[in-house]
Amino acid sequence: MSVCFRRLRTFGAVLASCLLLLVLAPTVAHADSGSDDPEFRALLFTKTAGYRHDSIPSGIALFERLAEENDFEVEHTEDSAVFNDADLATFDVIIMFQASGMVWETDEQRQAVQDYVAGGGGIAAIHNATDMGIENDFPWWDDLVNAGAHMPTHSPGVLPGTAKVADRVHPSTQGLPAVWEREEEWYNFDVNMRGDVHVLVTADETTYDPGPDAMGHDHPISWCREVDGAPIWATAMGHPSDAYSEPEFIDHLLGGVRSAAGVEAADCGGTVWDNYEKVTLDGDTYDPLQLAVADDGRVFYIQRQGQVQAFDPETNRTSTIGELDVYTGGEDGLVGLALDPDFTENGWVYLYYAPASEDDTDPANMVNRVSRFTVADDGALLDLDSESVLLEVPALREEEPGHTGGALEFGPDGDLFIGVGDDTNPFASDGYTPIDEREDREPWDAQRTAANSADLRGKLLRITPQDDGSYTVPEDNLFNGGAWDDLFPGQTYDPELALPEIYAMGFRNPFRFTVDPETGDVLMADYGPDANTANPDRGPEGLVEWMVIEEPGNFGWPYCHGPNIAYTDYDFATGESGEEFDCAAPVNDSPNNTGLTELPPSVAPDFHYGYGPSEEWPELGTGSASPMAGPVYHYDPDLNSDRKFPAYLDGKNLFYEWGRHYIKEVGLDDNGDVLDITPFLPDVRFEYPMDMEFGPDGALYLLEWGAGFGTGGESGLYRIDYTAGVGYPKAAASADPTSGGVPLEVRFSSEGTGHPNPEETLDLHWDFGDGATSTEADPVHTYTEAGDYVAQLTATDSAGRVATANVEVSVGNTEPELEIAAPPEGGFFEFGDEVAVEVTVTDAEDGSTEDGTIDCDDVTITAALGHDEHGHPMEQYQGCEATVPTLSDDGHGAEADLFYVLSAEYTDSGGEDGAVDPLTGRDDVVLQPKRKQAQHHDIAEGVTTAETTDIEGGHLHLTDIQDGDHVSYSPANLSGIEEMVFRVASADGGGRIEVRADAPDGELLGAADVGATGGRQVWEDVAAEITDPGRTVDLYLVFTGSGDDLFNFNFVEFVGQGVALDSRPRITLTSPENGAEFDSGAGVTLSADATDVRHDIEKVEFFAGSTPIGTVTEAPYELDWDAPDGRHQVRARATSESGFTRDSRWAGILVGSEEVREPWTTYTNTEAEFLQHGDDAWVIDSGGANMWQGTDEYGSIFQPDAVGEEFTATVRIDSQEAAAARAKAGIIVRDDITLPGRSPGYVAMTMTASDGPEMLWDSDGDGSIDTSAFGDAGGDKPVWLRLERSGDVFTGSYSTDGEEFVVVEEVTVASAAARQDIGMVVTAHSADSTSRVEFADFVLDGGTDPGDPPSVAAQTDPGEPDGANGWYTSPVTVTLTADDPDADIEYRLGGGDWTGYTEPVTVDEDGEHTLEYRAGNDAGTSEPKALELAVDASAPEVAISGVEDGGTHGLLDAIEAEASAEDPVSGVASVTLALDGEEIDSPAVLQRLEPGEHLLTAQASDEAGNTAGAEAAFEITVTHDEAAELVADYQDEEVLTDKQAKKMTQHLAVAERHADKDRSEQAGKALDRFDAEVEGVADDDARTLLLAVSGALRG
Repeated sequence: MSVCFRRLRTFGAVLASCLLLLVLAPTVAHADSGSDDPEFRALLFTKTAGYRHDSIPSGIALFERLAEENDFEVEHTEDSAVFNDADLATFDVIIMFQASGMVWETDEQRQAVQDYVAGGGGIAAIHNATDMGIENDFPWWDDLVNAGAHMPTHSPGVLPGTAKVADRVHPSTQGLPAVWEREEEWYNFDVNMRGDVHVLVTADETTYDPGPDAMGHDHPISWCREVDGAPIWATAMGHPSDAYSEPEFIDHLLGGVRSAAGVEAADCGGTVWDNYEKVTLDGDTYDPLQLAVADDGRVFYIQRQGQVQAFDPETNRTSTIGELDVYTGGEDGLVGLALDPDFTENGWVYLYYAPASEDDTDPANMVNRVSRFTVADDGALLDLDSESVLLEVPALREEEPGHTGGALEFGPDGDLFIGVGDDTNPFASDGYTPIDEREDREPWDAQRTAANSADLRGKLLRITPQDDGSYTVPEDNLFNGGAWDDLFPGQTYDPELALPEIYAMGFRNPFRFTVDPETGDVLMADYGPDANTANPDRGPEGLVEWMVIEEPGNFGWPYCHGPNIAYTDYDFATGESGEEFDCAAPVNDSPNNTGLTELPPSVAPDFHYGYGPSEEWPELGTGSASPMAGPVYHYDPDLNSDRKFPAYLDGKNLFYEWGRHYIKEVGLDDNGDVLDITPFLPDVRFEYPMDMEFGPDGALYLLEWGAGFGTGGESGLYRIDYTAGVGYPKAAASADPTSGGVPLEVRFSSEGTGHPNPEETLDLHWDFGDGATSTEADPVHTYTEAGDYVAQLTATDSAGRVATANVEVSVGNTEPELEIAAPPEGGFFEFGDEVAVEVTVTDAEDGSTEDGTIDCDDVTITAALGHDEHGHPMEQYQGCEATVPTLSDDGHGAEADLFYVLSAEYTDSGGEDGAVDPLTGRDDVVLQPKRKQAQHHDIAEGVTTAETTDIEGGHLHLTDIQDGDHVSYSPANLSGIEEMVFRVASADGGGRIEVRADAPDGELLGAADVGATGGRQVWEDVAAEITDPGRTVDLYLVFTGSGDDLFNFNFVEFVGQGVALDSRPRITLTSPENGAEFDSGAGVTLSADATDVRHDIEKVEFFAGSTPIGTVTEAPYELDWDAPDGRHQVRARATSESGFTRDSRWAGILVGSEEVREPWTTYTNTEAEFLQHGDDAWVIDSGGANMWQGTDEYGSIFQPDAVGEEFTATVRIDSQEAAAARAKAGIIVRDDITLPGRSPGYVAMTMTASDGPEMLWDSDGDGSIDTSAFGDAGGDKPVWLRLERSGDVFTGSYSTDGEEFVVVEEVTVASAAARQDIGMVVTAHSADSTSRVEFADFVLDGGTDPGDPPSVAAQTDPGEPDGANGWYTSPVTVTLTADDPDADIEYRLGGGDWTGYTEPVTVDEDGEHTLEYRAGNDAGTSEPKALELAVDASAPEVAISGVEDGGTHGLLDAIEAEASAEDPVSGVASVTLALDGEEIDSPAVLQRLEPGEHLLTAQASDEAGNTAGAEAAFEITVTHDEAAELVADYQDEEVLTDKQAKKMTQHLAVAERHADKDRSEQAGKALDRFDAEVEGVADDDARTLLLAVSGALRG
């Protein structure tokens, strides 16, 4: 086909132009394919009016060759006269190759190219054609090709780098490697054109130097688009001549030109956001959690409260097809949904839910259940009686919330995957791993679940459902497939130790995952803990994870997290940190573990991130860390759907962030690794996206949870269509009221309905659901019969495209009005407070709670811990009133955005005769913490944030505060608040903080003046008395003052009781002041003021860091502290009699000098700063570009001429702050440290900031380091470094525990002198920043310094305490020895005078003793050591009271016996009391003992293990009257029947009469008859005692 006829389709009447070609064509160079009918014709235009590229000839030759080889014709010219309608009409594509400057000479030529494009002509722009520099004179060009972007700069020259191929199906990129390595002059653009163009290839700026105008992680470098039907293709690559002989680049160009010529189909809309339409399917959801799309287009979704919903695309309506009775405490409820793979035939639906029970404290009810139900053939009803329970998972219903998980997904083989959370309370672990092994702390130990192979929790389960409602287990799950048999006893799989259902383990909260329907791979997102920063004593910061699970494995939790960073084995009982867990071989030795001890190695995720910016994946942003693994798209070219997503997305994964409100595309490279993460519809705010999947129509279906912590609010079911630029109408409907009695007049509104094309006129149609309709925009309709109605608005555009919106209306029932009367919205609390909640309900049909017609037991109150933009459900209460305890340990740092959410709801009884469904009324209030970080504002004007150095923490503070700037915090209710305290810092004059209600110029509630504090990081408190406005307000803080950058603001504290039921103590550290300095040995006075408005102060404790200094129990709260030299952070803690505590502000103080002192000195050529704390801690803060070859820049604390040819030096690095990964710190040795770049003998054993240990040395003796070797370790601190010399051989090593050292390298440095300098060194590896490093415990063996004072040791006899609990029960002899035999040894006992030691010291006096000892020689006197000795050689004193030894008691006497003991030394450990050898309680009431002799014995032991005893013998006697009284008592107690008692009493009376007259034989016979009656007594104890009484009466 000739080009003219092809062009006629879009050019219209250009036939005449085609005919004129024979006589008007300009002079051009011509290359054709040799075909009579080439596939297309291309104009190759290379004119330059600016920079001319050397690569132009190579490119021309390439295109001419490509034309010959690929059946197209190319015409090359640099004559702009070709830009006329006639000539351009003969070309299918214009290749603008390296064109620069204004290459069109006239307005007519410029108009011609615009007309060419308007007619559908294609453009291919290469390299310089994307930067012609004509944006001011002819902006149309950049708008056309670059979507308005301009190129400001490029990389500094042609550099090797990496291009990432995003679209693997476009003609210009198909066949290219995902990771494309090439050399290029990489263009930057001033704006990212993604969203207006389809991005084909991006540049990876991490692989080259992008220059000053770097674009960041998303850097389009090749793209295409369609503009009014014209195909545009562009690449900013192609600078060097070599590119035009590069096979991949040639393929890229050829495919781009062919697509722009229109001869090869190409979809250029995949990343053009206007090509997508978000359609509301159901805007009336509540707590929606998971969805599933059936093959017939129906969308099923579940709501946590138990409802199963179905959206019918035929009617565009949603119905509730079933409702389960569920427990909704914590994160439980109805949480998982999956349709059977054969759902169309069998109607089976699988649900994961927590069944409700009458007693949630019964362990038998603590389960979550996976069940199968059947949906009726018509889809209208879920048959609840059809339930088949497949699986039950243990789930605690106490100590909520535990992570539930709960998602269900089928794989392509019919296997059902079940995600189960670790069911572990995330709080009380400081935001790190919850491994609390203390007794009764099982809910806080994730080792009992996630790391327990015999438990289903914290796992991804895989089962195969069977038709009979049972399931089987695939034979290749994690443990039953044989891969880990070596972990089992006998190396044989034992299902009791590892459950066969487990596919993957080691998850915290695998809340959302998906299964690739083609590969079966599981895409998993796992939530992480809340620690904002890493802690070397605990573990990594809180990280979340995304991974592709291709095979069974262990994913690490709770031992390893993120990129397999190990947690520390932290002992919650002692507060001590042990070793790091071994990610390669985790061991679960928790007492709560019932499974395997040794576990499979931890598998790292594909990517991870935390709350702050990710260094590796900055495109993920910052904020809430709430990952969700979305579906994989698979493009079906045969699917006939006008909604299906483009082929570009084929094989891509969608990742979405619940709290960051976005969706991302995740592309994988050819190895299955994450290639890039790019935005998807970034201009759309997704309101907490909860679940999504692709439907059978190729569209994306989406649930949004909405705002409001599970209380509805903008939640909904949506569909995202790929419309390829076609605009669809949008329908929005609302009604007022939506419920009420009969009749009900309802005002409907179509506000929000519209069309992307503002010129479109929509036809509106209302169907009110009762047979009535309307075409008005905002009709009024009256319902006359009771019922549940769905009013539907249909909007239709001129092309027949339709959108619908629904409104539910309840007629005959009114929604309840529910109000949380107390506490007020926005009230203030402190963690650990108890808060009283009061709820009132009024319902038009049911009555009210106030008059008792509504039962308060039907009201549910829920407490949740709010964190960022979500809530952790805690406890539920039934009733109109509840006392809610807030968490005393929230597990988050001060920087976390925390609050409490109290919710209440009531469901009414519905309309009369069941004609109308019940309605639920809800209310919730947010409570604010009394300390509010400044950065957690709702509105901010003018301010920015920066990392804070405030000793009080907080992570970020507000800065750049100017006059008139403001922030707001909402909601806020100042009831019970007396003042606000602001944490501020100002270098100059400061300013003023005004507290205002509802607006920056609203009612003034108080103000605080901010003066100069001494620096922008010198923090102080300023207070403002506050007037309560008596209502909940938006609280504005308005900053005023003169000058720039008035002050910094870190946080505000609200002082007063707030909404708490009880008061808290208040405390101020009055001495020392923050920043105070003290002479060494001068002592520091600590004092504090403490009060509590309701309670007495029980004690005030003082701390240095976390170390207790002392406790004072009565005012004045003051003590003296013998503070060691160095910098300290001190504070006071008040405890009131209520048990509540409060800490004062920290005060940072310096004791002694920070100057480096002998034998140390310093050197720097980087303006380094040096500090020394005490005798064994140093700080170096140094710049320095490097310590390599000609660059030798560092700061050093060193000892000159201190070592010879044999030495060992060891130092510990506690922290290393650095901007550069290769910043170094460690041990340096060289002939002269003060001669960098010149002094030989140069060796350094260092730790880099991120790349592990590095040993460096000068191999040729020229005074410059030229060789290095790295150790196999990360950059974790603390780390110990060691450098040894033996002759000319130097050995460098490192240790992570200070005991086991790993050699990095052993080298020979022949240039080393016999005497050398040695010390500590730091270089920042950066010309623009410094590195601050803390060193400690520099130990030098073999040096020439004067040496250390002697060391002295103590030996006790006995060698260990011979009693219990560390007590000696005999005299202790202490022998002291020093490592210097000539040293003088001294000791003192109990703080007395120092005494010269001449012979062993014996301590034989009872009590606790401190024996201090030291030794001295010419090098000085050692620091005193202390030996604590506790001696108790005395037994406790024991007594028995209530019984006299040898005493006599009657049968019915109540003997009050008690054993007691005293021990004034170690104290009494235990006291026991026994009667006739049987232990009894003490005290005890002894009564009804058998007549005769008895013995009480008491036994006591003290804490030291000494024992003693006492005894008391006594006799029980009995008379006939007492016997009769006993019988009467037994009768009253119904032990004896009336008949038995009567006969026994008669027999006793006869026996007594005979006995009184000394007729023993007759008396005995009467007692025989008594005994015979007793033998019929059923009670064994009574029968035995009565017979004994009879025996005693016989004498």
